[in-house]
Amino acid sequence: RVATRADAVKRIKDRDDYGAIVVGATPEILIAPAANATVSATLTSLAAELQTKLQAAASAQAQATGVAAPTITVKVTDVVPLASTDPRGTGITSAAFPLVLGGMIGGIGLTFAIRGAGRRILWVTVYAIVGGGALSGILGDWLGLVQGNYFVLAAAITLAIAASSATIVGAAALLGNAGLAVGPIVFLLFANPI
Repeated sequence: RVATRADAVKRIKDRDDYGAIVVGATPEILIAPAANATVSATLTSLAAELQTKLQAAASAQAQATGVAAPTITVKVTDVVPLASTDPRGTGITSAAFPLVLGGMIGGIGLTFAIRGAGRRILWVTVYAIVGGGALSGILGDWLGLVQGNYFVLAAAITLAIAASSATIVGAAALLGNAGLAVGPIVFLLFANPI
């Protein structure tokens, strides 16, 4: 609970909250589909119900006092929208699987191609940095699926690729070729967001 609408907007933009209901003379629902599309859809559907209940209460109060009832409208404001080129967020969601698969392929490929723990760590790092930079450019600048700073996105993707490929390389180093099965099991069956 915050004191003002501006405080609610700040909390949503700072990713402390997914949305807010502003009460007062002009009721409003603030949503952030880029943060959580499910919560945004739920809050948006709540707007009509809230508007109906507020209008009924205002009409009852106006009838009791003998004045004309005001028209109550609950506005829905998109504080943190998805990219205009991907208004439903399906593009970034569909990019999750290739991201996981790319990290796995890199880990498996580096396990077979590179010998020595130090060299494998170096090449996992290089692979992750190149992949993160390339995917950030493709998803952000080329396809327009992601908004924001290129370098922040590249860093996040780099860490994701490094995590999956390093896990596979490490499991293969500990368990031999059987360790290569750890990646597909962990990343496709348990950690895949799809």
